[in-house]
Amino acid sequence: MSNDLKAPEKLVGEAGNIEKWALEVTRAQVMGTKAEDYEEVLQVSVGPLVKLITDNIKDVADGKMESKFNMYACHDSSIIALLCAFDVYDQQWPPFAADLRFEVYKNKLGKHFVKMMYIGKELVPPGLTTPLPMTDFVDKFAHLAVDADVYAGLCGAPMKWLVEDDEKDGIEQSSGIGV
Repeated sequence: MSNDLKAPEKLVGEAGNIEKWALEVTRAQVMGTKAEDYEEVLQVSVGPLVKLITDNIKDVADGKMESKFNMYACHDSSIIALLCAFDVYDQQWPPFAADLRFEVYKNKLGKHFVKMMYIGKELVPPGLTTPLPMTDFVDKFAHLAVDADVYAGLCGAPMKWLVEDDEKDGIEQSSGIGV
């Protein structure tokens, strides 16, 4: 069934239904069950990560980052949440070792563009065109990008990892973004 593991024979015939409902439960956990709740639930689910990704994209474009690559590891449910946040979720479970990349390009005129890639395929959120102008991409998802204070207000628990001083720990941010 999942990750090429064997399932009990009784469940083999139900694999499609099990996957369908597992996806629906996961989607409901990361987005909520009512359209009017989607934004706030996504802010709690992945808002800090959306902020980190969009801030890093802006920093790359502004020349504030010298490194060429960032990588974040997460569970498949977090990839589903990010795909939902960027409005490109295909209702399929992410395959094992799925990757979601945000590549930043600069044309000869100095304008920056974002290319969103998921398991080797380019994704274009509704309402945007390819190549994705960086400012359009960042602006479209700004409402989901939440900082530590907004996050704490939404769920009542501060995210220590967002507010710690990275320099104190010797951590440097880098450019190119990958999840």
